[in-house]
Amino acid sequence: PVGVTGGTGLVNNIPAMEVNLTSSQVLTHDTWMRIDFNNVVYSNPAGLYTTGNNNGFFPEVAGKYWISCGVHFQNSGNNLRQCVLNLAIGNGSSENHSMTLDNVPHTITYSRMYNNYSAIVELSATEKLQVFALAYSSASGTFNASGQTQSSTHFSAFRIGV
Repeated sequence: PVGVTGGTGLVNNIPAMEVNLTSSQVLTHDTWMRIDFNNVVYSNPAGLYTTGNNNGFFPEVAGKYWISCGVHFQNSGNNLRQCVLNLAIGNGSSENHSMTLDNVPHTITYSRMYNNYSAIVELSATEKLQVFALAYSSASGTFNASGQTQSSTHFSAFRIGV
């Protein structure tokens, strides 16, 4: 099978992928929004992450996966109070379960915040992973998930076990 080395039972971390956001994505205040990563940095095998309307990571092989996602939030004012990430795990047409990754509001406000999260999840071959973000502020303003640098807003996953 894909990802298994001969006879030892060790997994060689395939499937694996990394994607990022190369330009900023506008977010709506106090609304969960899917992060539409638009740049595939690495995919083995090819095609594990789809972009566009059906974006997400499709593992193709069941097993345990290490995942990491991070979003660099920016606000045109100095009024960001809370930035939350959610990893949605579904079968491509509906969400089976999700993990909310930070839900603590801050008492002071910022113009930039960064949330990064890593976890180990068990996936079937047909499930899909997507990253959602929520930004909350003390006042109105423009919110963005930043794509300023390659690692500003990113998502990666690789198989670590059966």
